[in-house]
This record gives sequence, structure tokens and C-alpha cells, in this order.
Amino acid sequence: MRSRYGLDFSMKVFLAAILAISSVLSLGMQPNEALAAPDKFGIEQLYPNEDGEPAWFLNNEDPEEDENFLMTSANDIELEEEDSDVFELDADTGTQKHGVRIHADSPDDQWRNMEMTGYFRLEEGDDQFTLVARQGPTYNDDGGCGAYGYYGMLSADGDAYFKKKLFHHGGYSDRTAVEESVVDDLHDRWVGIKHVVYDLDDYAVKLELWVDDGNEENDWRKVTEYVDDGDWETDGSDCDRDGDETIDEGTRGGFRVDDSQFEFKKLSIREIDAGNGGTLVEGNNNHDALSEEEEEEEEEEGIDSISNIDTIEDSEEEEEEEEEEE
Repeated sequence: MRSRYGLDFSMKVFLAAILAISSVLSLGMQPNEALAAPDKFGIEQLYPNEDGEPAWFLNNEDPEEDENFLMTSANDIELEEEDSDVFELDADTGTQKHGVRIHADSPDDQWRNMEMTGYFRLEEGDDQFTLVARQGPTYNDDGGCGAYGYYGMLSADGDAYFKKKLFHHGGYSDRTAVEESVVDDLHDRWVGIKHVVYDLDDYAVKLELWVDDGNEENDWRKVTEYVDDGDWETDGSDCDRDGDETIDEGTRGGFRVDDSQFEFKKLSIREIDAGNGGTLVEGNNNHDALSEEEEEEEEEEGIDSISNIDTIEDSEEEEEEEEEEE
């Protein structure tokens, strides 16, 4: 016969096990909220660092002293320090074909599974903030074949989406996984953006865009996501690449803004261990890319069209003008 003590002890063990399982399940049921530790700037990390792999953080003392930091612009835009860790760029060029590009080369010459982070404050302009993952090493060298990357984009109006680029002078996809009004208008306030890109087990690539729209309180929320499984096509093919190829890796991460005056701070790129983070939210790839024809149909039906978003111009002529400074 079991003693009362033995039964009480067994019940306590059983309840403790149930509590532990419930805690794990509750974490797994919140895929759109950040669960992480802070980085050196105090920003929550969505995914842990990959052991032995590189991480890059903006040099708050003098960014341009960093050998892995490169800034290019059309009009010789000067980097202005506003505060101890805040920098301003006046990229108000009068055209959305030109602005500023901030590049961070990998200390190990390769970025693959990446978590990119930055805080931005839009002062003037109506473009988007763009974070480019797995970016190629150059724009115009090698016939433009070194210009590629996954673009995570948040417009001034608060719309979120992705684009893919496989080569220069064209090579862009349509806007994909478009989510409208994920945040309010970006003018005159700080917003955090994270662009996360990592491999899945089946050779597909997962893209996630997160925002902190909570007064810099690490209130990170996933606003859109997409899986490039080899069916995401760009405009044409070149450089011995098919138009639907995935991007395996890059040497740079990029932060891009056109025709705008803005402030930024706390930029970082880390090589991450995505672990089981690639769980696909049901219906993720139902975020179909919007073609120009579909956008026109939406306008005719009276739907607020995505084409109203100020976007990067993708024609060959515009691209040639856009990257002359690179």
C-alpha cells in the first residue's frame, strides 16, 4: 500500500511537469513576439548568436573609422553626429533614384543567417527604410553580377514588404508579402526595424520583418514574413542566374534610404542560430507578389492600391542612374 506521503510527492511532481510543459507550449504559441536577450546596445535579440560566427555593431564614436563600414551617396552626403549615439543624414536629393547606402561588410567575408537591426527617425521625405540581407559585394563591377540581396522594407506610410534582387540593371522581384499599415506614419518618431534571413532545412530561405513601435521599449512584433522556396521570380535572368534562384549568402548587409532626411542609431548585424525559428505561420506564402497589372486592377476596383507606396524604381534606365554613385 502506498503512503499518503508518496501520493503527495507524486502529485507535486506531476503538477510541476504539467507547469513546465505549459510554459514551453505558451512560448511556442507566440511566434510573432520577441523572446530574447539584449545585445550590447540593449536591444533584444530575436535569435542567439551562432557560435564562432561574426557580429557587427555600429561604431558610435566614429562609424567611418570602422574598416567594415562603407557609406555611399549620390551627392557626397555628410554623416552628422547629433548625439552620443545618434547620427543624421540629409539624403533629400529630389529624386527617389538617389539617396544614401550604408554597408557593413562581414568581418569573415560572409553573411548568411542574419539578424539585422536599426532604429530610424524620418524627418523629411516619403521613401522607405530598406534593410538588405545577403547583399553582394559590388554594384557595377563584373557587369552588375555582384549586386544582389533580400530587401526588407518599411515605407513612410507604415507598409511592410519584401523584394529580391539577383543582378544589377534590373533583376528585381515584385513587392511580396505586402502588409499595409503595420505601423502609423513614420515621420518625427523613432521606430526599430529588424530584418531576419535564414536557411530552412529544405534549401528554402525564410525572411522575417519585425518592428519595435513602442517608444524604444523592445516591443518587437513580426509584421510580415515570406519563404523563398525557388518560386519567387525576378524580372528576367542574367549573370548565369535563373530568375527564381534563391540567394545562398552575401558579403554585406545594407541600410538604404532615398530622397529623405533621417536619423539612425544602434545598427547591427549578427550571424545567428535560427534553431526552430523557421516554423511557418499558416498561409505565409499566400502573400502573393503584386504585379503592376494586379495593382491596376485593384485601383480600378477602388481598393487602396499598394502602388501608392513610394518604392525603388526598377527599370533598367532608372537602375543605371540610381547606382552611378556606387
